[in-house]
Amino acid sequence: MVDDRSRIPPYRCPVVSRRRLRLLALAATVAVFQVVGTFGAAEDQADRRPIDALAVGLVLVGPAALGALAWRRWWSLVAVAASSAAACV
Repeated sequence: MVDDRSRIPPYRCPVVSRRRLRLLALAATVAVFQVVGTFGAAEDQADRRPIDALAVGLVLVGPAALGALAWRRWWSLVAVAASSAAACV
């Protein structure tokens, strides 16, 4: 009797895929760029208010939705809800 289990490829964890890591790296890069750009743009404004936590949170909504797309295959409702929330804000 021949054991057919040797033909099955070893287990690959779907949590750490290259596509997901690239999407998360892109979201992190966009988040850093947006926060640094927001602070830089607010620096030389004449009548400006200081940037508070609410402003930073609103700036980070877009990259958070982009990061949620990394799990769109497993939790598609969460990805759609995050994208819709980012569009509504």
